[in-house]
Amino acid sequence: MTHTPTPWIEDGLDIKDADGKEIFTAVFSNLQSEQDKLNIRRAVLCVNACENISDEHLANAAENTRIIIANAKAMEELLREVVEFDRISNGRLPIPLSTIHKIKNYVSTQ
Repeated sequence: MTHTPTPWIEDGLDIKDADGKEIFTAVFSNLQSEQDKLNIRRAVLCVNACENISDEHLANAAENTRIIIANAKAMEELLREVVEFDRISNGRLPIPLSTIHKIKNYVSTQ
């Protein structure tokens, strides 16, 4: 079994399929009505944007994105440490000066 085919359509607190059949409603939600509408809008936008992408690929993409973000944060921290080490060593790192300048520029923009 698969999910309801796209496109999904937002209709107030309901989500409907292309034929107008209700597939979800927020009637029993404890959230504020405006937040319900925004949540429904986001769900519809996400489902429609992911048309033709398998659930497996979506799950893999989400995990890969988490890994990439974690690696980017670790790399940013490493670059900050390089800049600090360069400062402490009075510019005597065995790294070309142009590379140090690029790292400093990158770190300063983050």
